[in-house]
Amino acid sequence: MSQASTSSANSKVRCSCGNYVVVRTVRNGPDVGTKFYGCPKWLVSILILIC
Repeated sequence: MSQASTSSANSKVRCSCGNYVVVRTVRNGPDVGTKFYGCPKWLVSILILIC
């Protein structure tokens, strides 16, 4: 996925929370390197649940 296509896609896709999605990359498992859209608040949500 090129930088131009990534930023173009980001500006149109929104998460269910209403924010624009971010492009993330799988870091573990059989799909390492695969790009996917994710919520920008994902890490914040996890940290709040842990604390």
